[in-house]
Amino acid sequence: MFRLLWRWKKRLIGIWSILIVLILIAVILMPVMFTSDAQLLLFPTERVIGGGANLEAGGVFSRILGAGGTRDAQATVAFLQSRVLLDRIVSEMVLKPELFPKSWDEDTGKWRKDKEPSTEKSRQALDAVIDVTYDEFTGLLELAVHRREPTKAYEIAKGFLSISHRMLREAALVEGLNRVKELESEIEKTKIEQVSTNLVDEMTSAITTVASIRASADYGFRIIDPPLVPEEKSWPPRSKIMLLFGFIIGVAEVGIVAGFHLRNLERENSSRLS
Repeated sequence: MFRLLWRWKKRLIGIWSILIVLILIAVILMPVMFTSDAQLLLFPTERVIGGGANLEAGGVFSRILGAGGTRDAQATVAFLQSRVLLDRIVSEMVLKPELFPKSWDEDTGKWRKDKEPSTEKSRQALDAVIDVTYDEFTGLLELAVHRREPTKAYEIAKGFLSISHRMLREAALVEGLNRVKELESEIEKTKIEQVSTNLVDEMTSAITTVASIRASADYGFRIIDPPLVPEEKSWPPRSKIMLLFGFIIGVAEVGIVAGFHLRNLERENSSRLS
């Protein structure tokens, strides 16, 4: 087999070189991507269980935690990947022109030939450029946004955190206020001398909870490492791709030569037997 490799060395090297050049051209033409990421520490969010048209975050938590056996951290991760959050981000940050630049006419500020993407298509396009990964061992969640322009990646990552944080606070605050109103109504229906200590303690706890949510700088998660404007590209790793394909092509050529060698051996054996 080694003699066969040596005999075909020029042909093999030529094929290898041509393929490597073609791959190099393809790698050079690949779009350059930048990634802005952030590290988050998730908090217990058992109070975010409200529902309603304006409480999408609470609705997501209610459905997830209602399934049973689901931890708060898992519910938060699911919320950060949910349809309601992605739709809100696309709407508030007006990301449709950014996600579909070919269909958007910047000169007129209108969509070309009524090609405005649907809400579902916009959500899918945003989801394709966002990665949310959770490490159960450390309790840390990483958010990564990939865009061709580093400032755009940073702006989307920053907006993602701001909007999700606000939605969680709104849901928790409304849920807390609703509980306070329920307790107030219950106390009003009860005579003063019949108001139990437990009811007063529960009312005090509910008011304290609402005040805590209002005063809290972080709710749902704490930003450990905030997103930054990336200075270096994250994709494509050209040197690694070239090394990988160079190795694969070389192994493939050796395999082909080994196949020819085995075929020649079979022919020689069959001719000897005959």
